[in-house]
Amino acid sequence: MYLRETRRTNRDGSVVRYLQLAHNERHPVTGSPTAKVIHNFGRADQVDREALARLVSSVSRFLSREQQALLAPQATPTEQVEVVESRRLVGDLDPGPPAGAARDRRGDPGGCDRAAPGR
Repeated sequence: MYLRETRRTNRDGSVVRYLQLAHNERHPVTGSPTAKVIHNFGRADQVDREALARLVSSVSRFLSREQQALLAPQATPTEQVEVVESRRLVGDLDPGPPAGAARDRRGDPGGCDRAAPGR
């Protein structure tokens, strides 16, 4: 089971998101997984987040302590982030050739047409 978000675009271009509780079932003929909606929570911007938190709390009662610890947030709200160092990037950032680009034996891009065959 999982919480799923679907999106719909209105004629005016605005996007409306909906939340649903769903799980996957295999189609009896094709065998491919299909999502079955168990409950519609409605529009994501109107969902009662506290009710979702209570649902998570209720379900987590059936988990072991180790599983509950995995769900708990790792950082407490009182922890702060400290910026140790910051640098400005200067100049052109050349990412190099795209992944999978051809290279010759010396590692030069585009040099494969000059490489001797069979060596």
